[in-house]
Amino acid sequence: MTREDFMYELNDLLTNYKKGNIIPSNKIILNGTLMGKVTLFTTDYLVGYRFTLAVKRENGKGKNDVDYLEIVVPIENEYMFDKNAKRVQIIGKVCSTFVEDKLQFYVEVTKMGYDEELDEDVNWLYLEGNVVKAPRIKETFRGLKVCNLDLKVFNFRERQRNYMPCVAFNGSAEKVYKLTQWTRISIFGRLSSRFYNTESGEQKLTTEVVVFYFQ
Repeated sequence: MTREDFMYELNDLLTNYKKGNIIPSNKIILNGTLMGKVTLFTTDYLVGYRFTLAVKRENGKGKNDVDYLEIVVPIENEYMFDKNAKRVQIIGKVCSTFVEDKLQFYVEVTKMGYDEELDEDVNWLYLEGNVVKAPRIKETFRGLKVCNLDLKVFNFRERQRNYMPCVAFNGSAEKVYKLTQWTRISIFGRLSSRFYNTESGEQKLTTEVVVFYFQ
């Protein structure tokens, strides 16, 4: 995939969402830095190569945070995977799987590109699915409103159900909170990761969809 192909996919996603046009129900566009070792990945639906992609984002305080996202290249797409690349552009879809009764997320790659000079990180996501249960809203001690909801996205080709925890903030949180169970919605946002500490003091990484807009 060339830089021109990548930018076309990105602009096409943004333009069609703004116009309300039809978009594939699960699509993510990423540009970031390949990190860590490449390992083998296996589920009931997929066998491929797994690695971590680091994608920077502004945190509103003049600094950058980093989302660490798990990426899987299906074995049949091995020909497009350069394991020695640093900067990687990805078109794919977000999937989930249960590992030891815990939900884990990964991006299944459909297209890849390698442009070292494309230094602006990208993380745009479009999902369409059903609200699994009623959204939950809370307010932090700093007055930030946070609403959590779970979305079920069905992949008809593999007959696979993907469950996505989503989070919305402030004005978006208030609107999302009004949704009812099984409502079908489309979400435009990004795939985000964050670290948290367990009760035993162990630090773990969790992944969720941050909602920018929905309809």
